[in-house]
Amino acid sequence: MKSKQETILITGASGFTGKHACNYFVQEGMRVVGLSRTAEQPDTPYEYRQHDLSDYEGLEYIVQKINPTYILHLAGMNSVSTSWEDPIQCMNTNLISTLNVLEAVRKKAPGCQVLVVGSLLQFNPLNETHAPHPYSLSKSFQTIAAQNWSHFFNQKIMIAKPSNLIGPGHSSGVCSIFAQKMISIENGETENQFSINPNVVRDFVDVRDAVRAYHTLLKHGENGQIYEIGSGKGKSLREIVDELQKLTTTQLNVTETSENEVDVYVAENVRPITRLNWKPIISFSHSISDIVMYFRT
Repeated sequence: MKSKQETILITGASGFTGKHACNYFVQEGMRVVGLSRTAEQPDTPYEYRQHDLSDYEGLEYIVQKINPTYILHLAGMNSVSTSWEDPIQCMNTNLISTLNVLEAVRKKAPGCQVLVVGSLLQFNPLNETHAPHPYSLSKSFQTIAAQNWSHFFNQKIMIAKPSNLIGPGHSSGVCSIFAQKMISIENGETENQFSINPNVVRDFVDVRDAVRAYHTLLKHGENGQIYEIGSGKGKSLREIVDELQKLTTTQLNVTETSENEVDVYVAENVRPITRLNWKPIISFSHSISDIVMYFRT
């Protein structure tokens, strides 16, 4: 007897990670339904629905009709600067919309496995008095809410905390910003000047590796648990520019700012996800090369 096709509902389907995730799960043979606030995208190899997660009744209807096996919850505000400009909207988008998803699943698809994607930038309220910015606070609340919903209602919920995701596609991340600037310098469209803070260090993982990790967690993760997804290694802004320098014949002009404050976010506990036989396989150099190729073509 032929097994029933699994269905995955992916929120934030029009975003950088969402597009990669939708295409990946199509290749894995699943029925994929992408959900986003933006207008329907033409010629996608998956189903696409336009919906704002703040509309709870409409979300309930969609979840009931689709009856997903899995939900990958990617939707949210991911900009630190925007969170300063509109902190209430940040809370609504990252916390309240997540609760809407969890409640719709609890009432209309109680057997569905949910993966809530948080952020490595969230803070630990047990060890720290204040979050560094409203975005961090919103993602911290999101994780606390998801864990408690799993506990309160015995729901199948896990949380992923990815590091900075990079790779081909439209992204507002620093690697994509630097790559586009390098190409503009090559074309004579902007000043040849990179001003960087050498004390900023981030953990970068290719978005395609991250999507594989999400698949692994949906299949084999433990309910109520938090999984950090990263390389466990930090890269400075200078190292990003150095990788770009390998891909251009233009000598890039780099100056370092005098800021002394150390700003480091690196995944420190990747062991739980690696125990599930996941590890990043796309190198940092390969990711940077793919980003440059994407924007050049």
